[in-house]
This record gives sequence, C-alpha cells and structure tokens, in this order.
Amino acid sequence: MMRSTDDLKNFLGEHYNKESENPYWTQVETLQKLKVFGAGLFVKSFTTEKIIDPTLGAHMLLRQFLSELDAIIILLEQGATEQCNIHLRTMLELALQVEYMTENSNNERGLHYNLMFKLRQFGFYGSLVAGSEKRRKLANDISKDRFNYLFSLPEWDQDLRGKMDDLESFLFTEPLKEHYEYYRKLEQRQRPRYWYSFYGGPKNLEQLAHNLGYPAIYNIIYRDLSGLAHGEMAIPGKIKFQGESKKAEVNCLREYDNNDCVNICNYSIIFCQICFHAFIPNIIPEENEKLKSWEFNKNKFPASI
Repeated sequence: MMRSTDDLKNFLGEHYNKESENPYWTQVETLQKLKVFGAGLFVKSFTTEKIIDPTLGAHMLLRQFLSELDAIIILLEQGATEQCNIHLRTMLELALQVEYMTENSNNERGLHYNLMFKLRQFGFYGSLVAGSEKRRKLANDISKDRFNYLFSLPEWDQDLRGKMDDLESFLFTEPLKEHYEYYRKLEQRQRPRYWYSFYGGPKNLEQLAHNLGYPAIYNIIYRDLSGLAHGEMAIPGKIKFQGESKKAEVNCLREYDNNDCVNICNYSIIFCQICFHAFIPNIIPEENEKLKSWEFNKNKFPASI
C-alpha cells in the first residue's frame, strides 16, 4: 500500500507547530536557565590552559556537561523528546565525575584525569610505532573491515617519533611524574581503565555511583537510559495496536510529549544539582552564596521523578 506524503511528514514529525503547545516551551526555557547558570560558573572560574592545573579536569567535564545540556535544548526545540535520552545519560556520567573529582577539594584526582588524557594520546602514538604489535593489530583490524578503504596508517616518521618522545618527557615532569610512575609499575591487567580508578578508586561507573551515594539514580534512571543508548529499547512502546482492528500505529520520530518534556527537565535539574553542588564549593567557593540563592538549588527545588 502506497503511503501519502502526509504519512511521511507525520512519521518524521515535520507537521509540528511549536506555537500550539505552550507548556512544552516553558520547560525549554527552564533548561535555558540551567545552561546559563552553568556557563556563568565556567567563565568565572576558568583561568588556565595548562594540563598540570588540577582543576582543568573539572572545567573540561563541566564544559562537556553544558554541551550535552545545550544539545537537549536544541532537540526539544524540534519536538524530539526521545532523542534527548542519550544526552541525559552522558550528563549523569559527567556530573558523577565532577563530584568525585572535586570531593573534599581533592586536587590529586584532577591530576589523575589529566594524566589519563595524556596517556590516551600516548597510546595513540604507540599504535603507530613501526614494527610494534599494536601497529600490526591495528593494520589487521583495518584490513578486515568492510570499509577498510576509509583508513590508512601514517608512516612512522621523525615527526611522529618526536611528538611521542616529547609527550613521554612531559609525563615524567612534575606534578604528573609521581602518578605516571605509579601507573607504569602496575601490571598491564591491573592498570586503571578510568581516571577515577587510580589508587583503588571505583572500577566502573556503577561503583562510582554507589561510592557517591546514588545507587537508586544509577539502577533506576541510568540503566533505563543505557538501554536506549545501546539500541536495546528501540521498539517497546513505539508501535501500538489499536483496539479490535489490531491496526498498528507507529509513533513519529518526534513525539512532542509534554510529559516526556517535563521528565527530561526534571532529570536535567537533578543532574545539574549534582554537578553544580560539587563544582562550586570546591572550585569557586566564593560563589557559594549564588548557589544558595539559585532557583533550582536542591534545597529549594525538589525535582520529581
């Protein structure tokens, strides 16, 4: 059976008139307030680009947090509530990392983040070293890939060797040296996979959430959002059979559901409360009064789930 052009527009959500549902847009304005508040924190407190600054990690996490919030706002402006879930999931991951990094003004944890960032760069160069096992494995992966024509391994030349040597010298420079030497002394299988796993820290995000006191948020909210992120919940609830006719109806890609929008807003508020209540006292304590007066402060605004 041929489908009409209107059927296609309905499925894609292109018929939506955003002026027709005012409550929806009120929630988008709420998220804008959250973003502006967070952006003000970043601009006021970020003063350096040096990788040895222990607060750099917290700032980079906050920047990505705000980027995810911005993406949610853009999606909601298109009526795309379902597509916000992956960004919500990432927001929670970032908020938990900000809290763990800044817990008790722990500058060492900021250095662990910086070190792991540099180690990933170092690992990239290591996969290009001529004759190395990592390069052979990478070349083998490329050769087996059905899109192998998209990839090419750069020649291991003096320029790349110099960059790798410079990076290793930097890793042996204080204040990263102590943590890098600790990392190198560990057996390969014992080396931390995440920056927050250094020195016996949480081994994964689940342990991190439990460590910080958010077991319910992880098991109820995060696991649900993860199912969407991994493509495990794409069908349930999106195809419905109507009455006795059993005629199937498929929800459009943009659902414009006011209830979903409110839920997205509430999740965003909760994640912002986690993030900002960690960032401000430990990174810019002079803004504590602003946090107390913030209209979405967790002590003033109990967002519902």
